[in-house]
Parts: sequence; C-alpha cells; structure tokens
Amino acid sequence: MTRPSTQGQTDPTVQPVPAAVVERVDAADATLHNPKRAVISLGANLGNRLETLQGAVDALEDTPDIRVKAVSPCTRRSPGASSRAPSPRTSTRSRS
Repeated sequence: MTRPSTQGQTDPTVQPVPAAVVERVDAADATLHNPKRAVISLGANLGNRLETLQGAVDALEDTPDIRVKAVSPCTRRSPGASSRAPSPRTSTRSRS
C-alpha cells in the first residue's frame, strides 16, 4: 500500500512528536504484545477474611490490563505458621 503524495502540502496543525513520547508509546506497545504472568499470594487475618480476600481479587479484576486467570481455594494456618519453616522437632539449630 502506498501513501498519497503530500509533496507541496503542509498541515499547520501537525506538530513533530518528541522522541520521549515515541519511546513511551513504543514501550507501551511492547508491553501489550508481551504480557507478563505473575502469581500473587494474598493473606488476611482480621475481620471477615474471606470477604477481604474476595475484595482483593475483585479489585485486581477491575484493574485495567490485569486478567485474573485462576484463584486457588483458601487455606487456614495457625498464626505464625509457615509451610517452609522447620518444625521444632526437626530443627537443625543447636542450642548453646
């Protein structure tokens, strides 16, 4: 496809686009064509925990350019419990 010739014609309303704007548009375009995946872990410990967590998921879904693909079931842990922390019985730390 060829562009129509604009030789000899000038449009006084056309302004040159600053290089910084072109770079930002190019970066935004690259982002749109290269979506990123992320795993987000949420937690709640006050009030109605399920309602709080659902509100957070709803807020993510309402955010432009973010798509929630899956939500795992909620789990409950004791305060301070961690799935990665060694249990007191199997700790390798020596006491002095």
